[in-house]
Amino acid sequence: PPGLDALLGGLGGAAEGGAADCSPSSRSGARHASSSFSSSPSSGPQPLEQPLEHPARAAADADCADSSAGRARLSVFYGGLVLATVCEIAGAACMKEADGFRSLYWTMWAFILTVANVCVTICILDLSDLSIAWALYTAFEYLGVLAIGIFWFGDKLNTVQTSALCLTVLGVGVLIVEEEELLQYQDGDEWHQKLWSDNNDPSGKYGTWDTSKASDGGSGGAGDAAGSQA
Repeated sequence: PPGLDALLGGLGGAAEGGAADCSPSSRSGARHASSSFSSSPSSGPQPLEQPLEHPARAAADADCADSSAGRARLSVFYGGLVLATVCEIAGAACMKEADGFRSLYWTMWAFILTVANVCVTICILDLSDLSIAWALYTAFEYLGVLAIGIFWFGDKLNTVQTSALCLTVLGVGVLIVEEEELLQYQDGDEWHQKLWSDNNDPSGKYGTWDTSKASDGGSGGAGDAAGSQA
């Protein structure tokens, strides 16, 4: 009957539609829809994000790098200071040997060494504090010239020279110790800044600091702090 034919035709169309939905393309689209749904913020747990770095910790790391560069510059400064002092002492000895420009050979050597001394001094004066650099340079130069005069030319020390020698040695020692203490203070301040930046984070978003390494002076704490950020 016509009504039965219409009913059977409707059921066949529904079956064909269901078969079309089971095609590979429809399954692929379903997978894409499922994946896009699962990646949405409201679909459930998301992949863990990488821990953020505390801004103060980043600044402390930059300061630590600057401190290492400062120590390298200080090593270059001391090397240049020794070279400049040697050139100055040798030039002064050549001038004394020339006896008032009477010997052209020694006068030329004195001129060459003096020029080398000036060039090296200009290069090293920006690598450290000028007051410390110039004080150390003049002190070493004075001690060297005095030693050459005593051991090579047989000069005698008077009371004024002896007093100046003692004061110079004392001043050089004080300057070197103060500069080393300043560098150690800067290193300690940077380490405490790192410790503060890691502990001053109640949310735990920026990681934690292993305070058990505090007795090590912070040398091993930085590595543990980086490893504990998970």
